[in-house]
Amino acid sequence: MPLDDGETITALNRDAKMTSTGIFTYTGLPTRSQTAEKTRISRKGPHHRPLTELAHEKLALAWTPEAGYVIEDILELSENSALSDIEHRNAFYLRQLRLQISTILAKSPAQLSIEETSLLLISYHYLVAMRLSKQSAFCTDAVVKQYPVVRDACLTFLKDRRGLWPKMLTNRIVTQSFGINWNDTPRKRRNSDKMRSLAEKADLFRRYEEMNDLFPKRSGAPHNALATASRFEERHRYSDLWNRLVRADPNYKEMLKTGTRDAFFDDDFCDFFKWAATNLEL
Repeated sequence: MPLDDGETITALNRDAKMTSTGIFTYTGLPTRSQTAEKTRISRKGPHHRPLTELAHEKLALAWTPEAGYVIEDILELSENSALSDIEHRNAFYLRQLRLQISTILAKSPAQLSIEETSLLLISYHYLVAMRLSKQSAFCTDAVVKQYPVVRDACLTFLKDRRGLWPKMLTNRIVTQSFGINWNDTPRKRRNSDKMRSLAEKADLFRRYEEMNDLFPKRSGAPHNALATASRFEERHRYSDLWNRLVRADPNYKEMLKTGTRDAFFDDDFCDFFKWAATNLEL
């Protein structure tokens, strides 16, 4: 489903008022695995299926279990760059999408059935997978055109939903949208007024902080926030974001100390590197 295992547990804690012990007892998860399960970002854990069943029982989720499995399949295939398999393995649902998406988009959120919201969320995850591709065979003109329409429909639908899971999905959709624009923009133009305006409109740094506050051991949000702040040369953010990043993944401290660079700790961090040389003790 759209939520990974760690998010599901957190939503059950907050929205269903379930204790972690109660969740783990229900799913048969041994005590020694509790810490790992809370931080799990995948959907492949041995207790994923009972967690999913529990979430559908206790939370007012906006998708069917079947749609959740389709979304999981799309996410997994996208992560493995197997985009052609998305069409082959989910042909039925994608066919239904193409037949019904115009009708779904024409309705208000209150008019949508759970089957329709399921198709809307499948459509969003499918379009994101295609939109992130560098291959024109997948990231077609039609995908580029339809993605923001479906994205905005999802955000409108989530806006009035109560609970933690709509907030988590909203933050993910908004930050993914900014990330797509970021990836489309040449590095030297990422410090542009346009990108700054997009970040401000998205309330980007607040969203990254919320994501990190919920899951402090996940490095994605503070990493992306620090890269963006560095491109914008917003040095007043560096100390807090660096502390968040190192708390999530201490390896970054060693990488900075040794001058190691990789595909993720890259030129977007140039201004941060300059600041760190005189402001951090490693």
